[in-house]
Amino acid sequence: MSKYLEKSIDNMKAAKLLIDRSLYPPAVHCAYYSCLQKMKHTLVYALDYSEDTINTECRNSRVSIHDFAPSNLFSEICRKDKSAASEFMDRVQDLKDFRVKSDYRDV
Repeated sequence: MSKYLEKSIDNMKAAKLLIDRSLYPPAVHCAYYSCLQKMKHTLVYALDYSEDTINTECRNSRVSIHDFAPSNLFSEICRKDKSAASEFMDRVQDLKDFRVKSDYRDV
C-alpha cells in the first residue's frame, strides 16, 4: 500500500472519529486531506505520474498539489466520461471550499 493511500485511510478514520465527537471543522479538514492524498495516490500508482514529474509540474506552473491533482484527474476522467469529470470537479471544489471555510471561518 502506498504512503498516500495509508495517509488517506488514516485521515478518513480521523474524520469519522471527529464526526462521532461532533468536532466538525477538523473532521472536514481530515476528509479533505484524505481525498487529496487519494488523488495523489491515483496519479502516481494508477496513472503512472512520477513524484518528480508532479513536483516539477507544480513548481514550473506555480500551482499547488491542491490544484494540480484534481485538474489532472479531471482531464483523465474527461477522456472517458465528460459528465463524470464535471461531477468529480464539482465535488472536489465543494470539499475544498468547505475545508477553507471550516479552517478559517466560523461554520
